[in-house]
Amino acid sequence: AKRILIKAGFSEDLLDTFCRDLVQSNLSSIDAFLEQRESEYKQVGKMAIAATLIPHESPDRLVRKQDKQEWYEYLYSLLGTKHIEFPKYHLTIITFNYDRSLEYFLFNSLKFSYGMNDKETLNLFRTIRIVHVYGQLGKPHFDDPSGRSYSTELTPDAVEKAANDITIIHEGNSNSASIERAHDLIAEAGVLCFLGFGY
Repeated sequence: AKRILIKAGFSEDLLDTFCRDLVQSNLSSIDAFLEQRESEYKQVGKMAIAATLIPHESPDRLVRKQDKQEWYEYLYSLLGTKHIEFPKYHLTIITFNYDRSLEYFLFNSLKFSYGMNDKETLNLFRTIRIVHVYGQLGKPHFDDPSGRSYSTELTPDAVEKAANDITIIHEGNSNSASIERAHDLIAEAGVLCFLGFGY
């Protein structure tokens, strides 16, 4: 990741100082660190987050390789066996993660389950509302022409696109559009499910 950040224009001295200060801060997360040192490290911090997470965007991980059913597959199985049934569930997902694997899993599952082209798949995919409260690692390429593919390819351009779409926790104040949207969607919901607590 350091090599990519240098290619993106950050000096080696800045990166070394950033890493040293982050480690020595003993704060619980990079978000907590950047809240304290935003004026110095906000952009390099976001770029470092993106450069660390992008190598985990492996499409191979979204395809079942074992007999064990993962929760993405379980969720998808609950949404009906016919594509005309899919929209009636009014599924909304609110996530605090930058991760985009669910979007890519659902898009590909819809496409290959029903033999649709990309445009048809996108129309069906858009019946699901997915809100990333703190942003994501770039808009999915199938939903935005300027977005990023789901790929482990680590380039300065990919890292910059991803970094520009993420929000550090303290930036996402209670008046931000994504948090207001999340509040509205929760208020409208008939059923709420909480998944993925790992604190």
